[in-house]
Amino acid sequence: LIPNVIAAQRAEEAGCQEAVFHRGDTVMECAHSALLIIKNGTVIAPPLSNLILPSITRKHVLGLCEKTGVPSEIREFSVQEMMDADEVMVLSTSKVMTRADEIDGKPVGMKDPETFMKLRDAYFAWVKEETGYSL
Repeated sequence: LIPNVIAAQRAEEAGCQEAVFHRGDTVMECAHSALLIIKNGTVIAPPLSNLILPSITRKHVLGLCEKTGVPSEIREFSVQEMMDADEVMVLSTSKVMTRADEIDGKPVGMKDPETFMKLRDAYFAWVKEETGYSL
């Protein structure tokens, strides 16, 4: 996890909130967070592997896709697919669900707020139901 800490520190020094990890052209995750995209109303998540830490938030968001009728796919996606995505979602316990609006100084996402908000609202409702706490 030391590379994650170093990448996060460098991202912060560069004025960024997160660092995206990719191997070649395949997006993996962020330094502190899971990264999913939305394209044409479908949530796309990279498959878990020894290179991607399992994320509790990712697990629950993907579960909520089925419950809310939002299609989802587990498959690899490229850096270009991420840059062209309708939404780029950054998920973690501390950040919960946020939308990236810029990567490497280029605008990204912000084209499907309805799908994002549907999932975020469902996640917030699930947390409140399970814990009694509102996010």
